[in-house]
Amino acid sequence: MAALSFRTTGTPSLLLYVSSFHEEYLSVILALNGSLQIRYKLDRHQEPDVFNFGFKNLADGQLHEVKINREAAVVSVEVNQNTRRQVILSSGTEFNAVKSLVLGTILGRSGPADEGEPLVTADRSDSAVIGGVIAVVIFILLCITAIAIRVYQQRWLYQKNESNIPQNGDNAETALKSELNMQSAASESQKEYFF
Repeated sequence: MAALSFRTTGTPSLLLYVSSFHEEYLSVILALNGSLQIRYKLDRHQEPDVFNFGFKNLADGQLHEVKINREAAVVSVEVNQNTRRQVILSSGTEFNAVKSLVLGTILGRSGPADEGEPLVTADRSDSAVIGGVIAVVIFILLCITAIAIRVYQQRWLYQKNESNIPQNGDNAETALKSELNMQSAASESQKEYFF
């Protein structure tokens, strides 16, 4: 059973779209004239069952409630708790492995809807833009993290090298004395022989 409430003046409008991993779907649409249309596709090798319900123009800005109930191949549709209609599906009777659910999209098509195809392409461009923005933000965060790690490593190496230098103020004098001591030790070990 699916139940939804809506209020709109825009047509065509996709009120509900449920798809599965097996290319099955259920779509509830307001057609250009404001009438309710339900498309049920339960077999990927067959065309969808399309049911048009001309209850009245539902795109009148008023709140409407739609309940869809299915038992085996019989689908009953109730609008505003008083108008009911039952239809029988010609395709399969199982709807498994739900993949996505779309609620309430106003579509910007100027022509009539194609028979056999649901009206779900309106959200695809928006989701691509959102995915691109998310990818750019993640890339920027990774770059900032890499730069921060590199700066931290450089700072750590600088501090390590700075701690290895002796803290004496006479560094030049000490270096000169050690060099002179090394030269004198080398000259003492050298002996000259004359023949």
